[in-house]
Amino acid sequence: MAKASSVVRAAGYTPISLGGFDQNSDLSVIVGLLSTSADGHPQRAFFFHRGTFIGYDSPQSSATIRWIWSTDRVVALQYDLYKPGDPMCCPTAGGATVRYQWNGSSVTPLDPIPSAAFAAPAGRR
Repeated sequence: MAKASSVVRAAGYTPISLGGFDQNSDLSVIVGLLSTSADGHPQRAFFFHRGTFIGYDSPQSSATIRWIWSTDRVVALQYDLYKPGDPMCCPTAGGATVRYQWNGSSVTPLDPIPSAAFAAPAGRR
């Protein structure tokens, strides 16, 4: 776990959710918080294959990400969703669960990833 956590730190994030990490799984995850954050945002999911970093959940960070569950090849994350006028403290558009799967060579989302745009009707920011 120390090696995986160091990958998260090297990217400028602090590991905040380690429950989804298993160095023996085909797919596992660590959720990180931007190290310079003063309000708990933004966050990013770091994916690992058998303990080796393989990528992020999305090219953009998100306001809040929660690890929900994992199997050996699938990870489920929940994103808080915001309406355009919502303050960062108080998302009112619900949440979206996105499952990510290891396909043997990379990670692919099994569900739509919510928009990161602030103007989106239900965005993850």
